[in-house]
Amino acid sequence: MRSVLPMAFIAAGLLVTAPAGATPDHKEDVEAAKAVAADWLTLIDSRKYEESYDDMSAFTRKTIGRDDWVKIMTGTLSRVGAIQQRDVILANYTTSFPKAPPGDYVVIRTRITSDKYPDTTVFELLSELVVLVREGTGAWKVYGYLVSAKNGEKPLQPG
Repeated sequence: MRSVLPMAFIAAGLLVTAPAGATPDHKEDVEAAKAVAADWLTLIDSRKYEESYDDMSAFTRKTIGRDDWVKIMTGTLSRVGAIQQRDVILANYTTSFPKAPPGDYVVIRTRITSDKYPDTTVFELLSELVVLVREGTGAWKVYGYLVSAKNGEKPLQPG
């Protein structure tokens, strides 16, 4: 299966590129955001898509409706299968993200294996991109989520 599994980034109209404003001196922010992302990804892994939606940033919830989120997540993640392992391969703080207002963001990329993609070789590679934003309350919230397979070659539509 050659695919990209677009999630909230489709609804938000975002293209994912390397963050231009990445800075190395925000270790505490990165660690706090990683903890929030881990908790949120537990909801995704448990197929609790309604709860994952409720836990996303206000901006994202304004961009995509709950029913649409659940439909996209159900369709695309059913094609990925159950996550077996997740390893963080990148976590950076940045003050900018494509098509987003200036703010505090943490971009996390993970490598995952699933029951449908058990091999982590380059030809069967699955990865996730989780972007978090610090909201006005100071809390980190998931801003967007993307899963890609096989080096992001063709789009995979929800099944």
